[in-house]
Amino acid sequence: MESIESFDELEVNTIDGVNIAMPVRTTDGIVEMLTGVDPKGAYLMVNIYVYGSVKGANESYEHNYKNLGKDYGIMTSGGSNSDRYFVTYKNQLRLSGDALYLLTDQYVTYVYFQKRNMIIKLMETKRDDTDSKINDYIKLLSDKLSELE
Repeated sequence: MESIESFDELEVNTIDGVNIAMPVRTTDGIVEMLTGVDPKGAYLMVNIYVYGSVKGANESYEHNYKNLGKDYGIMTSGGSNSDRYFVTYKNQLRLSGDALYLLTDQYVTYVYFQKRNMIIKLMETKRDDTDSKINDYIKLLSDKLSELE
């Protein structure tokens, strides 16, 4: 991702199943977790989760597919078994109930990739006046993941 100039470096959050911020062993099967952001213009967050097994990654993918599909709708998906992806629709965000759930000028989109025991999540939040950059990340990740055996 270093080829995208505005991307900050990946930060390691979990090593050998232990969360670094709070030295506690994870219970969700995540062995390694990294996070990075691209804060310039549209805000894009990248999370990389490495599970101890393909089964754990499959369960996480299915859970997110179901929940994000219900909340945001699935625009497209593809692949099979443990080599797959899905993209939600671009959704306009709302204010809280205190503000009568008025629509804002912000939009959110999620993309999930699964490659065996690894899940990569992209989340882009953008305003009306900013250009989306999620397609650059999708292309980069799909090219890199296709190179993996």
